[in-house]
Amino acid sequence: MKNRWYDTNDKSMAVLDALRGLDELSRQKISENVISIASSIKAIKREKDEVPVSLGIERVVGLYQQSNRRRWYDKHGEISGVMQTMSTLSEDEYHGIMEALSMALSE
Repeated sequence: MKNRWYDTNDKSMAVLDALRGLDELSRQKISENVISIASSIKAIKREKDEVPVSLGIERVVGLYQQSNRRRWYDKHGEISGVMQTMSTLSEDEYHGIMEALSMALSE
């Protein structure tokens, strides 16, 4: 089942699997931090007038499919919110955050 833009990244799937094993409070704290980081990145881009014109078809389709709530993380508002927020980042920014999360969760 790999038809969302973030499903194609192995680090993303590893992070989501690790998050699944955490308690609700830990997921909430991690989600708040990731959303804060993503929001800061977007604010910096706005200041520099680097806002992307389009999310891209894969991300739009992924957000639509996410609204169907078929996967475990779709049913957890905090994780779903993280994915929606990060969908507006560039691929490099997204992968950087996932790499950092992967390292932090593997410790």
